[in-house]
Amino acid sequence: MIENFGLTDVGKKRTLNEDSFLINADTSLFVVADGMGGHSAGEVASKMAVDVINSFITRSYLEEEITWPFGVDSRLSFNGNRLLTSVKLANKRVFVAAEKREEYTGMGTTVVAVLVKDRLMTICSVGDSRAYLLHKGRLQRITQDDSWIGEALAGGIISQAEAESHPLRNIITKAVGAKEQLEFEVREMEVLSDSLLLLCTDGLHSLVKDDEIHSILTSRPDLPAIGQALINSANQHGGADNITALLVRIS
Repeated sequence: MIENFGLTDVGKKRTLNEDSFLINADTSLFVVADGMGGHSAGEVASKMAVDVINSFITRSYLEEEITWPFGVDSRLSFNGNRLLTSVKLANKRVFVAAEKREEYTGMGTTVVAVLVKDRLMTICSVGDSRAYLLHKGRLQRITQDDSWIGEALAGGIISQAEAESHPLRNIITKAVGAKEQLEFEVREMEVLSDSLLLLCTDGLHSLVKDDEIHSILTSRPDLPAIGQALINSANQHGGADNITALLVRIS
């Protein structure tokens, strides 16, 4: 059984919400995107990416003779290829839209997406939106940030304490639609029963530390209460950005 709930909030500092999220219960697809770009282009980019990903996943679910415009990666499962292709299509669509309209120049979006099918969970992320998994009381981040800070931490260039106040902490190194070609990792893991999945934008995880996220996820019984508590916590910590939390409980 899969339960889900999603919530987004403009935060305390912004006037426009450039986050988008998607829950497709029919295909067990869950997506969160955080757009960027002036003149509301970020909102356009995140919505466009989410729609394109959903469209391809839905079509590939319903049509046996689907076209694979980027070929098939033999290292990935069918669902892995579905998710890979859908995000690459989203990248192409956002990039082309940005090329055609001056006001969309430079727009792009982060994406974190999860596709659940049978006993496998397929995950991909571009940018710094994240996926966390709570299982048997342990919270694990299951995506890697595509950001200057993430790469500096992984390379041992800076410490976690330095990362929290570093002037480059908001710089991402990959975004859907920023370049014509996009390479990213798709990974798969076994679906764990009695687990809780959180997809979120940096408006949440940059302000609410992992131990507080863990506390919120484990201290409330229902998903709407958890989602609202996460949003409230980010706003209490300043609400500097749009905040999105998407929750999936697998039981």
